[in-house]
Amino acid sequence: MCANKNCVLILSSALLLFNGLGHAAVEIKNSTQAIKYLTQFGYYSPITLDPNSIHLLEKESLRNALLDFQSFAGISETGVLDQETLELMNTPRCGCLDRFYRTRPKRYGHLLETWRVDNLTYKISKYPSKQLSKEQTDLEFRKAFDVWSEVMPIVFHERDAGLVRIEILFANGEHGDFIPFDGPSGVIVHNLSPSRGSVHFDDAEIWTVGIRKGINLFQVALHVIGHVLGLDHSLDANAVMRPFYKSYNPNVELHNDDILGVQEMYGPRVELEDNDDDDDRISILTVRTVYTYARILESTLYSIRYQTKRSCSKVTTIGVYRQNESYTVTRSSSIRPGRVCPSQ
Repeated sequence: MCANKNCVLILSSALLLFNGLGHAAVEIKNSTQAIKYLTQFGYYSPITLDPNSIHLLEKESLRNALLDFQSFAGISETGVLDQETLELMNTPRCGCLDRFYRTRPKRYGHLLETWRVDNLTYKISKYPSKQLSKEQTDLEFRKAFDVWSEVMPIVFHERDAGLVRIEILFANGEHGDFIPFDGPSGVIVHNLSPSRGSVHFDDAEIWTVGIRKGINLFQVALHVIGHVLGLDHSLDANAVMRPFYKSYNPNVELHNDDILGVQEMYGPRVELEDNDDDDDRISILTVRTVYTYARILESTLYSIRYQTKRSCSKVTTIGVYRQNESYTVTRSSSIRPGRVCPSQ
């Protein structure tokens, strides 16, 4: 689930530097295998992963990497490869680096890129080869996109063909992005940066709907869409953006941590109240911009003047009213996204 260019480069470099995993997930049992895992997810530099020099790594380096991983994972920080650590390392998970969490004070995190549009198109270009039908797959993705759309101002549109912002496919092993899947129970999904819009699911997994067997498609789709929107992995054990796959949960939903993270980037989804009788709609991009100003200014009423054409000779005022932590956006006339005009 790589949602950052650095993530893609580091992860692909790591996978190309060693041949130990191949295209079949290998159970991690010893320190050599653990080092490969820790490198793959950002706790060691790929440069140190030359198979001919792994034995030269100092015990202290391994201990520090294990402590870092255990701290991120929220398990006992022993600095040794104990049973609890091995069990988590052998848990199915996403394919993006974990180490970005070090640089942030919050539990949730953002990657460098976000979308600058108010609607996103997607298509599934290759469906799972077993277990699920096209109709089942389409429905689970539709539901997952809708969950995110309910808490922030981006609308997702499903397409069957043509150019789209987000392309989803199910693939085995090497599939053209230099980040091969490792077979069942290893990395189950990854994606490139938001601007690339490529989301890849491991077709070697048993993808399921509504049962405990296999890997629940809806839960993983919900997670990877968070990456597509620009969210990093969360430190919160209950968040959807946690990297480790949990068993099937029929009541899974976005955690407050996930919602806070995505709304910090895009603002909340808001209902628009018209002050006139026409049917013109305010742009979601403008709502997001006004919301950002509203958060910064922190007063009861915020108003920003936007150009309607090429100059500021005609402007309209957008007001954002804050009531009990919710925001209502009102407009006085139809507007288009534009630069902020000077106050008049």
